[in-house]
Amino acid sequence: MLASAIGYGGRKLNKPAEQAWAVTGLLRALVPTHYKSDHPSSDKRPIQHNYARMVRACSHEFRGKLLRSQDKTNPLYAGCNPKRIEARHGAWMQKQVIDMLCGHIGKDENLQSFFEICVTKEPSMPTEVRHVSESMAFSLRLLRGRLDGTFLHKWWQTELDELQILRSVFNRMGKKGATKERLNELAIFAMELADTEPKLRSSHDLRFMWNRLFALWKKEPTQQHEKLVSQGLRWGLDSGSAASIGRDSRNRMIRLRDDLKWPLLRLYCLHVPEKGIDIDT
Repeated sequence: MLASAIGYGGRKLNKPAEQAWAVTGLLRALVPTHYKSDHPSSDKRPIQHNYARMVRACSHEFRGKLLRSQDKTNPLYAGCNPKRIEARHGAWMQKQVIDMLCGHIGKDENLQSFFEICVTKEPSMPTEVRHVSESMAFSLRLLRGRLDGTFLHKWWQTELDELQILRSVFNRMGKKGATKERLNELAIFAMELADTEPKLRSSHDLRFMWNRLFALWKKEPTQQHEKLVSQGLRWGLDSGSAASIGRDSRNRMIRLRDDLKWPLLRLYCLHVPEKGIDIDT
């Protein structure tokens, strides 16, 4: 009961630092087999599995080391629920992820887990921007960091690539009722990411985003939209595979209204062949 009460106090994210360090010191003393303490406990009763209930009331640093250790011989790790601890301390996890992507700390399985939680889970706390949750905002922050070079490619060794993360944001934002304009901005952002990272150009998520932009071009064939369509044609986004590129492009053109067939054919001739031809000249 006492261990649960202490752990329950750790649910408050703004708890005093002195409280967190006091609980940390207590656990170090209670588990002398794994931690050094000036006052190690000599209690031999088989109750150490209860001590894990106090972990979430400890300091961020202590929790981080415990979760990264994955030491199942440690009764604190064996008895806690890592996912629950992670979910309650989003700001700390975000800092760990940023430190990993900046190369300040090494990558491990727990950091990969933190990364996925930070960018894909849907926390209840919203942000000041309508239709954008804390998770979405953090995801977009990371992706903008990929564009401006804050997070270098050599540190972005995660199972989720940039466009998978952006597609997740797109889907969640759409479910929350975001405007078409906002979703179109995300589609354009996807093209910007692929422009800086060529390996992303074969992504199904990019093809999904480009098809949205293609639909926008059909509705409003402006110079900006034409540029995005041309970019997608160069990358082969209008086709499911290299073998079907001609057939797919023809079928796409057949479905267009008459006044757009020639402009699309012109763009295709300019950007798909190795040596483009301007059929207007």
